[in-house]
Amino acid sequence: MTLEKEPIFDEKMLAAIGELAVNWAHLEFGLDAIILVLYKAGFSEFQSELPRSLSRKLDFLREALKRADPSAVGDIASAFAFIETIRAESETRHDIIHGFPIHYSQDLTEVDLVRLLVQKDTWKQRYVSISIAGVMNAASRAFDLAAKAHDMAERMTKGFLSAQTT
Repeated sequence: MTLEKEPIFDEKMLAAIGELAVNWAHLEFGLDAIILVLYKAGFSEFQSELPRSLSRKLDFLREALKRADPSAVGDIASAFAFIETIRAESETRHDIIHGFPIHYSQDLTEVDLVRLLVQKDTWKQRYVSISIAGVMNAASRAFDLAAKAHDMAERMTKGFLSAQTT
């Protein structure tokens, strides 16, 4: 594997990657809000502390939703599909954010990346090609997921508060 020193990313590519990072932060904030609502509503018996990593957050969310009153959380099947969509999109995000460039197209609109995937006692390489349009699409999907997470957090907050007052 040869690492090319030049050129740097195109400014549009950098902006797209930045947008993905910011939108993903909004998504994780929404997930954290959902998890805090569930945790405070009594779904802490299978988790001694609030989860920090994305995979643990999604696992906690899945387990809590299995036990939750559907009237407080809404459509459980949609919530499970939402979790799996986030899980799938997280791989794209990881590839883009944690991959490092090894080759650039001549016009700088496409980049080949390598992402190291750690295994028990070694790692393997995943090669990924990205384009400005592809990263912008990923950023847009992350924004849509963030909006759903924020809506879900608000709905669950209201659902659990009304359940506690009745």
